[in-house]
Amino acid sequence: MSADHLEQISDRGIQRMAEEGVVGVTLPLASLYTQQPYLNCRRLVDGGVDVAVATDFNPGSAPSYQLPLAMMLTCNHGRLTPAEALKGATVYAAKAIGMDHKVGSVEAGKKADFVVLDAPSVNFWMYHFGGNIIRQIFVAGELLHRSSV
Repeated sequence: MSADHLEQISDRGIQRMAEEGVVGVTLPLASLYTQQPYLNCRRLVDGGVDVAVATDFNPGSAPSYQLPLAMMLTCNHGRLTPAEALKGATVYAAKAIGMDHKVGSVEAGKKADFVVLDAPSVNFWMYHFGGNIIRQIFVAGELLHRSSV
């Protein structure tokens, strides 16, 4: 269903993943903390592989659960566009765990978990990485939190 730690994947490996519909998962925080090469996500996308973005949160090699940071690193080092990184953190992440029929996008029949950000576009959000810009949090379509800022 999904494969991660693909930094050394071959062209044949990419081809097989595309043929089988396997989602590639990039874990840029692991590369950041271990000082290892980042996955060139562009190779996978160009080869027909959907790429999910994840943090790989663990205390040994990726001690951060900052998904926006993982998305920004995926743009800067993984060669994805901000729109591709956002899709990787939502739709393709849900697909990577077999939940894309229930979550990962806002559409009829799916659980509506989403945030409202104070950014004019996904490009602005990724290229002007900074503090917390979450203004509202919705879980199952219900407003859970509203920022006072």
